[in-house]
Parts: sequence; C-alpha cells; structure tokens
Amino acid sequence: MTKILLFLFCIFTFGCQNKQTFELSSPTGGDFSIQTTKGIYSTRVHRGKVLFLFFGFTHCPQICPKTLSQLNLMTKKLTAEEKEKVQILFVSVDVERDSLEVLKNRLSHYSSNFYGGVDTEENLNTLMAKFGATYAVYRGKTPEETAIDHTTEIFVINEKGVWVNSLKYDSTAEEILEAYKSANKMSPIYSKHRQNRTIEVLDENKKCDLSKTSCKIGDYEVSISPLPITTEKNYTVKVKVLNPKGTAPSELDLQGFEINMGYIRPKLTETEPGIFTGKFYIPSCELPEMLWLARLILETPKGNKSLNFYLRSVSGQNIQ
Repeated sequence: MTKILLFLFCIFTFGCQNKQTFELSSPTGGDFSIQTTKGIYSTRVHRGKVLFLFFGFTHCPQICPKTLSQLNLMTKKLTAEEKEKVQILFVSVDVERDSLEVLKNRLSHYSSNFYGGVDTEENLNTLMAKFGATYAVYRGKTPEETAIDHTTEIFVINEKGVWVNSLKYDSTAEEILEAYKSANKMSPIYSKHRQNRTIEVLDENKKCDLSKTSCKIGDYEVSISPLPITTEKNYTVKVKVLNPKGTAPSELDLQGFEINMGYIRPKLTETEPGIFTGKFYIPSCELPEMLWLARLILETPKGNKSLNFYLRSVSGQNIQ
C-alpha cells in the first residue's frame, strides 16, 4: 500500500521529472462560525461588517490587553454610522480557563462592538488554520502557572467576508482605524505575500518514518513528539541543523496523501543554537490510518528548497 501511495505521489505531485518542484500556497481565510458571548457568530450572517479577528486569552499578561485597548480606542474614533459597520471578535485559545462567562466579564468594560468566542480545541484549530494562526499551551504545576504562546496578529476581514489585511498586535488606534477605512478597497490577502511559492525538492527520505523515529537528510535531522502520532493532538517538531553553516529551516508543510487535511504548516523558530522548533495540531480524520508528506522548507539565496520526509498517523480511536 505504501509503495502504491508513493508512486501516485510521484506522478501527481512531481511528475517524476529530474527537477522536482511544487507550488506552496498560503492560507486564504474563509467563512467560519463560533460560539460567542452574543450567540453563534457566523461570518456569512454578518456580511456588510468589517471584522477585526484576533486570538488570545484572558490571563494574557501584556499582548492581549494592549490589543484590546487599542481596538477599543479605535471604536471611540468612529462615527455613529461607522460604528454600526465594525465588529471585533476576540477568540480565546485557553479552552480550559476561558468560558463564555469569563469572556463576557472581561469584555464588559469595552465597546459593544466586541464579541468573545471560545470553542473546542478541534474547532479552534480548524478556525486558526484558515489564517495560518497557531498556539501552544505550556501547562505548569497549577492552572495559574499555565503559559500560552499564540499568533498575535489582528486579521482584518472586509464587508464581503474576504481577509484583506493583517495588523501587528501593537498597532495604534489610528492605524487600526485606517485599516477599517481601507478594508473594502484592498485586495485579498492571498493575492499578496507569497501566495504561491515555487519550491524545488532537493532530496527526500522514503526509508525513515517520522512517526517511529527521528529522520535525517544531509545536514538536517527532524523529529516529532510525542509518539505515536494520532489525530486530535498537539505535536512539537524539532529540527537539528547539524552543519553550523547550514541554511535555517523556516517551516514544515504537512500534507495528507488520501485526504486534504487543510493548512498545517508550523513555522520554525530557533529555540537554541542549531535547534528549530514548531507546534502543530492534527485534526480528526475519518480514516483509521493515513500517510503524510512532511516538507521541510529552506529559504536559500537561490530560492525556496524542500527536503521531504514521511510519517504515518492513526486515528486516536484506534489506539489501544
């Protein structure tokens, strides 16, 4: 079965040419719905409004309060007519501590334009993947010691439901106001910023399974933890650059062979010299077992390159 899948992969993805290339696309946004402090929020229902979407949590010490504050200041600069056309959705990534009631209390001091949203971990990851957003929970000995790392951008979605802009978390109220006024004039975000990147495949390792052990190609060793790899779980990928002069890896693109599982592309950051890590989540899947292609992306002076690895995931329901 594995050999057949790899053969099909060669035909449909690379064309079995000497120089193997593929197109790597960026997240494009899209419609979603989520339970909020004001009932179910559906982007389809709220057409005609400009939405500012961002992810955080109520225990966030600095970034979230600053973002909330600047967004709230922005609403005070709106005319009465403009205020009717703006919505702000604060989605919590702290599914254990942030209930709708907690969010409602947190947002009670802000403009009526604010919605607070929270959902299951699975639905949250599906929503965040639409915008290339990620988060990782680091649990301490007590709930109070839990730390969460998350994407801090503010995603701007225009009146037609199209993602058109991304703002830094520390954008001023004036900058956010300008983003509102220009939202309906801007092109979709996916028409800019590396929407499609042509990637050349440098090498691949078909003999090693990342779901069993670490795997190596040249100067790069990749490992995923914890093992085994099952659905509906969070994972950490670690890349060791064995040659100090080697190109730093930027991200890992994960693609299921049998089913398109959506955008799973954790960005890699250097956590210690020569060690790059990233976090990702594997959503639920109807298949009991699935083969994945894991592309390690290198952004070199000569263009984008890829080293291809493989792994196999199993449904969490099939783990005894």
